[in-house]
Amino acid sequence: MARVVYSNIVSEARNRIVAMITDNVSDPITPSGQSRKWIYSRRPHMKKIGSVKYPIIIIPSVKLDNDEDKGSLDSRSKVITWECEIEILTSDNGYGNNNGNGLSHLDSISDSIFSTFMNKTNQTTLRQNSLPIVDIDMGDSDLDEISDEIVYTKTITLTFKNRMKVSA
Repeated sequence: MARVVYSNIVSEARNRIVAMITDNVSDPITPSGQSRKWIYSRRPHMKKIGSVKYPIIIIPSVKLDNDEDKGSLDSRSKVITWECEIEILTSDNGYGNNNGNGLSHLDSISDSIFSTFMNKTNQTTLRQNSLPIVDIDMGDSDLDEISDEIVYTKTITLTFKNRMKVSA
C-alpha cells in the first residue's frame, strides 16, 4: 500500500483502515480458515439483504476537513483532519449456533476494533503512514429495522489529524 499523501488521502486512508480491521478483527460467525465478505463500503442492497449474513462492518469513504487557519505561511502544507465512521451491524437471527448472539457479537467486534486502533504498534504503523489517530469515539448501541429484521448497530468514529504537504 502507498503512504497517505495529499493526492491519495481519501482512497488510501480508507484502504489502510480496512486493512487494519481485516488483519486484526475476527468475524465471529466464520470458522477459522474460512472467509466471507463482511466488510462493505455501504449497506448492502436491501432487497438482497437476506443473502447477507450478519454481522457486517461498513466503512464508507473518509470525511475531510481542511483547516485554512492552520497552514504554513507559504501555503505548501496544511493541517488536515479526517474522520472515518465504522458502522457495525449484527442480528439475533444467527446462523447455526449463533442464534441470539447479536448484542454479544456487536460488543465483541466493537472491543476488537477499539483495541486494534488503541494498540501502540498499530498506532505507530498508522502514524508512519501519515494517519495519526487523535480520537476514537464509540457511539451507543442502537436497534434498527432493516428488511423486517431487528439489527443492532454501533458507529465508531476514528479521527486523524496531520500536517501534509499540499504543493511543491
